[in-house]
Amino acid sequence: IVSGNIAGLGGGLAYSSGINCLIVGNSATYSEGGGAFGGTLAHCTVVSNSAGSYGHYGGTIYSKARECIIYFNSPWNATYANYGDIACCCAPLLGFGNFTNAPEFVDLAGGDFHLQTNSPCINSGNNFFSGNGVDLDGNPRIVGGTADTGAYEFQSPTTALSYVWADTYGLPKDGSADYLDPDGDGLNNW
Repeated sequence: IVSGNIAGLGGGLAYSSGINCLIVGNSATYSEGGGAFGGTLAHCTVVSNSAGSYGHYGGTIYSKARECIIYFNSPWNATYANYGDIACCCAPLLGFGNFTNAPEFVDLAGGDFHLQTNSPCINSGNNFFSGNGVDLDGNPRIVGGTADTGAYEFQSPTTALSYVWADTYGLPKDGSADYLDPDGDGLNNW
């Protein structure tokens, strides 16, 4: 957990790598990247960070993010200058395979950044980048067939489908549509 740090740029991390990190409440007082400036992030939750008077990106800038939640940072979450973002939950939208839906934390104000049962971040990752590791709590990283986005893996998903994908196509997230073929293309939803 990287929390409460203050620096000119990269309040949380600067030119570093973070895996399964919670980067929260950091500040870049002069420049940009209150959460992270440069470096690589994988399965991180970057939230409630800020940038100073000359900065615009309280979350991340010039970083490579994989399967991260970059949300609720001030004044902006992340920049187009992030390189190779994949399967990230961030607004505004950053590149291919990312989504802007709010992450639905258990208690944002209270600092509980675990995912609620309806979070679009559940099963929205890419197993290629997940390995066989564990999340920030030490729980298995892949539960339900696909890794989640962010530092914490939801431990009891009810479907193998990506929750954001199911929402996009109006499919239920109770597992009942996983092996159906509603469009008749010969392939089930899973």
